[in-house]
Amino acid sequence: MSFEIFLGIDQTGAIAKHGMPQPLPTACVYREHDQWVLEGELSLPSLTKDSVEALVKEIRPRLSLQSTAILLDSVLGLPKSVFPKNKSLFDLMQRAHRFSHDGKRFGTKTAHAFFAQFLEKNPEAILLRECEKIAEASSVFALHPFQKNISCGTFRSWSELGSSPEKWFSLWPIDNPASRGPWIFEAYPSFLWKKVVKSSTRDAEVLRAFLLSQKLVKLHSSVSKSLGNADYCDAMVLAYSGLLLHKRRVLFKTPKASSLKKEGWILGI
Repeated sequence: MSFEIFLGIDQTGAIAKHGMPQPLPTACVYREHDQWVLEGELSLPSLTKDSVEALVKEIRPRLSLQSTAILLDSVLGLPKSVFPKNKSLFDLMQRAHRFSHDGKRFGTKTAHAFFAQFLEKNPEAILLRECEKIAEASSVFALHPFQKNISCGTFRSWSELGSSPEKWFSLWPIDNPASRGPWIFEAYPSFLWKKVVKSSTRDAEVLRAFLLSQKLVKLHSSVSKSLGNADYCDAMVLAYSGLLLHKRRVLFKTPKASSLKKEGWILGI
């Protein structure tokens, strides 16, 4: 798979006054002639096909959605112990799109109620995915304590990705590598700060020095302003990591693990 654009999308489940989620902080790396360019300060209204396609066309009109890699700060899988039988992850995303709680489509209580339904028949289930065990990460699906921010962002992602009647994207490593793009990768900024930037803290000045030292990309004028916002810093780390891992030919490296079709995987783990 050859990509022309890498979108780094930081998660947010934060709700605006009108009851809908806030725009997603986004950064991108795109090919301009023989040079890769990193651009920040982008805003994605939602994770629908129309919204993502419009952003891609805004960045580079000649680029297609199919040549896009999306590095998304969101959980893209469900522990096999609670995964509904004969269902795919996209089926669950479509269920999330139809779901509401007390008349609300988004927010903490709605996300909590949505994920709780998978635990009703199996309260003793193991809620950590295999990749989370390796990463020593908390489960987004544990109700006590409820991972508020990550869970809200994940529910929001599922709901918007499931808004189309037909699946318009491919998910790594769930789908066949020969599947059509755009491709979506579950990627965590905190992990990639450590793995790629080589920083144990999310320090904007460290990221600035790192990006200035990289010959792989040219920095767009928006990068300097983006460094003043922690969410855009995360988005830029995601986008740049996508390009770097693609150049290293490990973006599609399949982990040796069971239940990938249900649980998914965290990129780089």
